[in-house]
This record gives sequence, C-alpha cells and structure tokens, in this order.
Amino acid sequence: MKLIDSFKTRVFIALLFLLVSSCASTPKSSSDPVGARSLKDGISFLTRKLLNQAKEARGLMNFKSEVVAIQHFRVDTTGDFPKDHGKIEKIMLEVGKEFSMFNVKILSTGVKEDYLLTGFIYLKPFGYEIKASITDEEKSLVVGDSTISINNDKPIDTTPPVTGKDAVIGITGDLGVKKHEVLAGSKAGTHIPPGSINTDPCKQVNDAMKAFEAGDIEGAITHYNSALETKEGRRLDVCRNLYNLYERRDEKDNARTTFGKCVTIALEKNEKIELLPLLFEFDSTDFNKYKKEEYEMWVDEIGKAFSKENRCLEVVGYTSKSKRGSYSVSEQEYERNLSLRRAGAIEGILVNFSPSLSGKIRVIGKGFDECRSCAPDDEGGDIDRRVEFNVINCSEFQ
Repeated sequence: MKLIDSFKTRVFIALLFLLVSSCASTPKSSSDPVGARSLKDGISFLTRKLLNQAKEARGLMNFKSEVVAIQHFRVDTTGDFPKDHGKIEKIMLEVGKEFSMFNVKILSTGVKEDYLLTGFIYLKPFGYEIKASITDEEKSLVVGDSTISINNDKPIDTTPPVTGKDAVIGITGDLGVKKHEVLAGSKAGTHIPPGSINTDPCKQVNDAMKAFEAGDIEGAITHYNSALETKEGRRLDVCRNLYNLYERRDEKDNARTTFGKCVTIALEKNEKIELLPLLFEFDSTDFNKYKKEEYEMWVDEIGKAFSKENRCLEVVGYTSKSKRGSYSVSEQEYERNLSLRRAGAIEGILVNFSPSLSGKIRVIGKGFDECRSCAPDDEGGDIDRRVEFNVINCSEFQ
C-alpha cells in the first residue's frame, strides 16, 4: 500500500513539475489593449496572444517544434499587402523567439508550415484595426484569434509594395481577398473546409515580392509566372503585378500577352475590371498623350476578350474633383456629362478594334460620384479619372 502511495506521490509531483514548467516558459499575455496602441505594442500583443492560444491548443504532451508561417497582412482599401508589411513582420518574428516550441517564419516556398498566421488591416478614423487568426493546417482548425487597435502616430504605409501608383488593373470582389479576410477574422474553434487552404500560390507571390524589393526583377518575374501557372490563389493580382514588371523592363509583347491573360481571368470570374489610372487630358476625352499607346492596347485586349464571349459590356466613366468644396448643380452636371463622354470615347475605341461588340455595350457616366481619392487633381485625385468595365446580361438593355 505504501509503495502504491509512494508511486502516486511521485506521479503527482512529476505532473506538477511539468505544469509549473509549462507555465513558467509561457510568455504572459496582457489583457486586450484599451484604446489604440502604438504599432509595436499592438502587434506584440496580438502575436503573443495568437501564439499562446496555439500553444494551449497543441497540448502539454506535444514536444516537437512546429513552424508558424506568417502570411503578409492585407489592407481593406486595396485588398493588397501594405508597403510596410516588413515592419509588422519584424515585430512578429521578434516576439516569436519567446516561444521555444514554435519556429516563426515568413510564408515562402522554402517553408513547410504547421500553422498559418494571417491578418487583415482596416483603416479607421483613429488609425487601424487589425484582425488576425492562427490556423492549424493539418486539423483545418482556427486555434487562435485576436483583434487590436493601432493609433495613427506613425502611420502604416498601406500603398501596395509592388504596384503602388503604377497599378493598372484592379479587380473588385476578388474571392482570394474575401477568403483571406474571412480567415483572418475567424474565431478560435472555427473549422475550415478541408483543402481550402492552399498556400503554394501565396508562397510564390511572397518570394516575388521579396525579390522585387531586393531589386531582382528577373527573380520576381520568375516567381509571378510560377504563381500564375498554379491556376489557384489571387491570379488577378499576380497577373497585374507581372504586367507591371514587364512594363518596367519595356517588354511590350510580354506586357500585352500578360494583360490579355488578366482580362481572361477576370471574365472567368465574372468580375468587374477597373483600369487605374486611365488618364485623360484636362477637360477632354483624349487619353493622356504620354500613355495613349498603352491605354489603347488595354482597351484593344479587353475588346478581343469580350468579342469571344456571349456577354455584354457596361462601360462606366468617372471624373476626378478639380477643386475642394461644394459644387453647384450645373458643375455636377458638367462632370457627369464629361464622364459619360469619356465612357463613350472608350466605347468608340472598343467597337473600332472589335466591330462585333457594336450593340453590346452600354455607357454610363457618374462624374466624381464614388470617387476613390476624392482629392483635387494636384493632390492625387487623378486616380479618380477611371473607367470600369462590368460584365452584364445582354437582356438588361436590349
């Protein structure tokens, strides 16, 4: 009986030792920040909370080191990665060193991850709100979530790192962005449909970004082409960035071919195509004289793609604001007419390039309604001078 009691005592002490050791090695997680915090404090809190939740979910008896891969966080206004993604990830990697059971890395082709950590950045009046989650990929289970507020003392540069103001084709409603946002905002305990997480395209894109930021344009092109061949992920983003890189290298034939692929992918997804910025001469329907050749190529490729489709096209024109302050009724009407004439000019080019589109195009002018920048031209408002191409049912206007 004494032997049994002694054995029980030793087992109890051993278990108590394991429990105490585990608690001692776990970084303390502070309570949720009250109000907006600095970038470093907020991201540090978020990372510790997520990794602590992942550690708790994996259990005491799991002694192997596991890989946590950080996917670049995205921004709600662009759906893209922020130019300052490196600042965020540097903080997260530093905090990750506090957790001996995890090897925290940036998602890339050389990484075989066990957990995926992803987040979404929302621009707010006070600064930023960031929602993030960590997912056990083998179990297809979200094991941790966190939401923080970041103040605007040191603004995050949310400009896309590769395209920036050179962006030429953006796709609204991209399912890849939506999936990323849904995953980032998922609560712990959420089951992800098996097979829905495929990080391979993301790894190629991340490697392309890394190569680009290091000045290795050839390497970036190679990775973007690999990502495009996977037939998965945000292929429209990949296609857009690949086009921009070919343009930087003045490879016109490759740029045209790639732009055509972008339009084809958009049509496959039945999504809206935006050309940003499609600049016009001041108070005119003529393209900017320095970009005329490129713009005509864009419209030509869109016309070719649609001429093969049994669908119709809606061209929506917009204008930028030429001044701050209020506009009279006549001024607003003038802007709407100008945007309508610009959309009509695009229709004329489309039909000229692809006569089969005659009678299959509807034009709309919205003036500066739904502006993006909403700033005057000399303050970046030129991005509001754009046209959008919507896929519509031909019966809608016949």
